[in-house]
Amino acid sequence: MGAVIERDSDVYTILGCEDGSLCRLVNSLVEDEKEEEGLGSMILSPDIPIEIRIYEKQKAGMAWHVDDIIYQNTKQIEVVFTLENTSDCCTMWRPHDQLVLTAASAMSCTAAMASEVSLMEKSSVEEGSITSSGDGRKEANDDNRFRVESVQTTPNSAILIKAGGVLHKVSPLSYGRRVILKMAFVREGALMSDEMKSHVSHHNGSGGKRKKKNRKKKR
Repeated sequence: MGAVIERDSDVYTILGCEDGSLCRLVNSLVEDEKEEEGLGSMILSPDIPIEIRIYEKQKAGMAWHVDDIIYQNTKQIEVVFTLENTSDCCTMWRPHDQLVLTAASAMSCTAAMASEVSLMEKSSVEEGSITSSGDGRKEANDDNRFRVESVQTTPNSAILIKAGGVLHKVSPLSYGRRVILKMAFVREGALMSDEMKSHVSHHNGSGGKRKKKNRKKKR
């Protein structure tokens, strides 16, 4: 279940604040990279709405996917901020630099973005399958033996993913509840790709930036 946060809400004011911790975090992670010519710092996207997503039904999750690149002249950082999590859902991803495994192994993942994913915890790997670091559940891997890392996010934590980057998913829920905010940061002055405008319009319901609704009560 999901919904779009109204742009005139306090949520946008807090998360979009240039001096706020989240905005400063995103900018600190890309400051060593060469800035796109003529563009400013990373800001909350004016085109992509903040979504609230609630996972509470059995088997609720998300299949393997790569986030769409919406902008043509800037990097796009997708942020998943966890508000609540009592579930067994795991966020899983496949690192770009991985090799096909030939033997079982286990490892820890430090909290670093590495231009792809940030604020991760523990991960486990098993030949021909993946094992979550939470309760030891196994999930078949249909794409041979790839290294798959996972994390169970905690409240007030964030995962940052570069759009068009790593393949990732959310494992199916079997108990509990998970509530997240999903948003995107781009450089100020970024231009949307023409082919993706309809995609953004579908999410916004009005095409591009959302307009404030005229909340007149019906008599």
